[in-house]
Amino acid sequence: MSYTWIPILLKYRDILNGVSILYYSNSVYWTKKLNIFHDEYYKRYIGISLLNSISRDNISKQIWDIHSKYTDQYTSHLVGNTIYPKQFISDYSDMFFALVNENYKFFLRRYINDENKENNYQMVLGTDKELEILNQFDKKLNIKKAWSGRFQEGLGDISNSEFQYESLRDLIKVAKFIGADFRIIVAPYNKLLSEERSPDITDKYEKIQKTVLSIAEDEGIPYIDGTDLNEVPGIFKDQMHLSDYIGHEYIYKKISEHYAKD
Repeated sequence: MSYTWIPILLKYRDILNGVSILYYSNSVYWTKKLNIFHDEYYKRYIGISLLNSISRDNISKQIWDIHSKYTDQYTSHLVGNTIYPKQFISDYSDMFFALVNENYKFFLRRYINDENKENNYQMVLGTDKELEILNQFDKKLNIKKAWSGRFQEGLGDISNSEFQYESLRDLIKVAKFIGADFRIIVAPYNKLLSEERSPDITDKYEKIQKTVLSIAEDEGIPYIDGTDLNEVPGIFKDQMHLSDYIGHEYIYKKISEHYAKD
């Protein structure tokens, strides 16, 4: 959701100046359920306390209008844009439990897990381990066999709304304004699952990828083209999420090769 990142970029614009930001563009956000301003998604990442802490100093009217276009939709349910105690408590409780959760997982990885996977990770692509992992996948649907009974309708249908394209362009404008080194990775979609169970909408997913690539070129934004991964065996674990090991490693290779060219 590109619009959810706009307040964060503006809040930390001094820190993010010159920093490389790689935005992962996933076609799932163009589905009918998500190709709108999604209040719950926005709340997941952005709190009222963060919005109220953004200084307008040295922010042009054009950029502030972009910011307001989304924040106004979020705050419209608050009378007079005041912070109700319930909302305030909700913001901070969400933040607190997120911090506790992340630190708890970090503690377990660092002090409980003797293998310390982060430091001893071994790539599986091109090894016998890759073949072992691929045996867990339904080759026709390109998802894990454990999920093959689900997603009978294939991929989610695509909305004709321009909302996600417009919000992506808005994010790019904000990133340019703060001087960030903004880049896009056009993520793969599960083409095999779509062709098998939702063939009528496969072309729609293709169009999204091509349009995002076109936007990147029009805006002069460096990009990583992940469309050649659409049919790679084992890259997805379900409809849209990358699989552990294989999916993540292919994306890692794309990113590392991209930055190695700089």
